[in-house]
Amino acid sequence: MSLDSNFLNQYAASGRFRNGAPRSFSITDSGVYFLQSDGPFDPVLQLKRLDPATSEIESLFDPKTSLVAHQDIPEAEKARRERLREAGQGITAYSASTDGRYITFALNGSLVVVDALTQTNQIPSYQGVVDPRITSDGRTIACVIEDAVWIIPTLSPDLGYQISPIDGNKWGISDFLSAEEFGRSQGIWWSPNGEQLLAQFTNDDQVSEIHLGNPAEPTAGAKTIKYPFAGTNNPKIGLRVFSAKDVSQSITWDTENFPYLSTAGWVSNSAIYAVVLSRSQQELHVLNFDLQGSASVAEILNSPTWVESNPQLHAVTETSRLNVLDDFSNNARRLFKNGVAISSPELYVRRICYSNENFVIFEATSDSACNQVFKLDSDEITQLTHGENYSTVLAASESALLTSTTSFDSEPKYQFVTEAATVNIPDFSLAPRIPLNLKKLSQTKQNRVVVLLPEKFKGPLPVIMAPYGGPHAQLVTANSRKYALDQWFADQGFAVIVADGPGSIGVNPEWEHTIYKDFAKSLEFQLSALAQADGELPGTLDLNRVGIRGWSFGGYLAALATMVRPDIFKAAVAGAPVTSWELYDSAYTERYLGNPKDEIETYQKNSLLTLTPKQIGKLLIVHGLADDNVLSAHSLQLSTHLINLGLVHQFLPLSNVTHMTPQHSVTSTLLTMELDFFNQHLKN
Repeated sequence: MSLDSNFLNQYAASGRFRNGAPRSFSITDSGVYFLQSDGPFDPVLQLKRLDPATSEIESLFDPKTSLVAHQDIPEAEKARRERLREAGQGITAYSASTDGRYITFALNGSLVVVDALTQTNQIPSYQGVVDPRITSDGRTIACVIEDAVWIIPTLSPDLGYQISPIDGNKWGISDFLSAEEFGRSQGIWWSPNGEQLLAQFTNDDQVSEIHLGNPAEPTAGAKTIKYPFAGTNNPKIGLRVFSAKDVSQSITWDTENFPYLSTAGWVSNSAIYAVVLSRSQQELHVLNFDLQGSASVAEILNSPTWVESNPQLHAVTETSRLNVLDDFSNNARRLFKNGVAISSPELYVRRICYSNENFVIFEATSDSACNQVFKLDSDEITQLTHGENYSTVLAASESALLTSTTSFDSEPKYQFVTEAATVNIPDFSLAPRIPLNLKKLSQTKQNRVVVLLPEKFKGPLPVIMAPYGGPHAQLVTANSRKYALDQWFADQGFAVIVADGPGSIGVNPEWEHTIYKDFAKSLEFQLSALAQADGELPGTLDLNRVGIRGWSFGGYLAALATMVRPDIFKAAVAGAPVTSWELYDSAYTERYLGNPKDEIETYQKNSLLTLTPKQIGKLLIVHGLADDNVLSAHSLQLSTHLINLGLVHQFLPLSNVTHMTPQHSVTSTLLTMELDFFNQHLKN
């Protein structure tokens, strides 16, 4: 493939080949709801419904033809989308009643209520609506407006009222740390009967303030937000139950020693559970709250490093307590039920997908690049999907399962499965028109490396390593689309190596936790992967011309590589790198490095700003100045540090760009610049 901007334009304009794919599924009594745009170059998501009996799909609400006023998206909604890395437009989330008649969502800050039976819509006059959620019976909607929780009757939506107190707290929205580092974006939960509402409140008065400005518009005011740096004050959070029939009730626990709320929810109409962690995240408590007045600790988990926790690793019913936990004695991640390990140590359990009183649907794998769906029924486990695929559950119910399946050599497949039939759901996304030439290196439990090569080439190739390298991530999976961009780089005359190192998921607890207090182990593994690729593909790689590119933790790793091993890494592109871990958020950083007040040497050892190399390879630093996750201060301080050391480098600031760089022009132009950079420094 010759150097052609066509691929990059398609990659950027198609939302990285995601626009047009079906997503956000809900299985209801009257059909399957989901979101989907009209095609690969349309980012505007509309609400659709599948009739499983006829396989017919209809659009129930298209934002492009709606009467919803075009107004600014609320700041809280922008923040929610940034935490979710949500690049879609239009309807990005919705909530449906159990019978499927009523659906609600926020669009441009307006509340929309859809009656699927009568095919009518209501758009009351509220502004600034965030995260509306409907009761299971469809009678009532809860949402957040200007940091307050509102209750809105579905059939009379103009009669809504604020239910949360005016007390200076932020109500109903997940805090930054819960959303960014624990994967919990939900801040309100309806009881099963829809008569009570559990809501989170957040007080961030003592959290550090930061100011994000746009230097390209010097007269515009900077945006002030709260950011909990490592070792500094965290927000204080809590829970309260609101009821139309009774006074509100506070849900209390030792928040001083257990400040993190990983997840919460209803066990029954009179009982609540919460999963909380200590600040070090080395101790986790599963708490039960009886609304009649009693509270108890149902389970205590401890780890010398950290206890893994997010909403997909826990589920609580009236009769069972389900957790996905690290079993260090067997070096396995397993499914536990009421404190007893249920799954085999040979399976790495990824998450709980669905549970009720009768059975559990979960995902697990014995091959780290793949993923399968399993069912636990009466303590018997049945594998539901098979093959060298990556299958994942998109939605499930008592009698139906909705999955997506990918592989190394096929396009995604979306299927709705019941005992009666299997319905294929169409995918309107663009399939990358770029054939993969992917070599999987010999694999072990702790080795996942693939190499992308040009279709035809002569002689040893310059190398680009493309890792993420940090904890909680996995790049090498049986998903052909994930390698399209890497293949494009390869087709420009490079060997591209993608390798998951220590800390990455899908292998075993020992492999994940070996990165504790030592992020440099990621670089050691990248060097091992480079040597392995050279050994298994003799004559293919030119080890005198090696570069590395990465974003976020991958950006940190790229900069680290050329600063400590410039003899190997002759060129590096470091995108949005963390350069000083004291400048990153508390929950992530302290989980892996400890508290900087107690771990001064650990933070110095893992910082780029304490390195004093005499020389470095060619380095391009890239950072979005509107990044509220990895602040641009990281790159600015690194650039200053290198200048003070007399080390030449390049710095590309991206005005008005956040951590996820969603803009079409930014994506395509930045990748073109990266390619030019590697061509200049690895080929000439």
